[in-house]
Amino acid sequence: MKKFLFAVIALTVFASSAFAFSHIYFNDQTQYGRQLRRTLQMMEESDTALKNLRDVMIQMREGADNPEDHTNYAEITSRFGFTSNAKAREAFLELDSCYSKTSGNGSVDNVRAARDQFFAKLRG
Repeated sequence: MKKFLFAVIALTVFASSAFAFSHIYFNDQTQYGRQLRRTLQMMEESDTALKNLRDVMIQMREGADNPEDHTNYAEITSRFGFTSNAKAREAFLELDSCYSKTSGNGSVDNVRAARDQFFAKLRG
């Protein structure tokens, strides 16, 4: 039993040290360092913005999604300037799909495809 306990403790210490905090320093005052810093900032901002927009749309939607009746998207249609409630619902579903595929820690296939589809469908 003591050997087993020692092995568990050793594995726990080893596993926790494998995920210890480690930061890769770079100089963001150089041309390429600034590009890297800005890319990191934009990626973090887009993650936050995507979640916030999704949450706003959920709050604007009148009740749960109803595929048969799009009238509960009227507020989204008005405030976002969509041409119809059906288009507002379609945009929400694209945003929701992109968010769900890119925000979790689970294994998801084709994350790049999900982002590209979202960009293509909503890009002006």
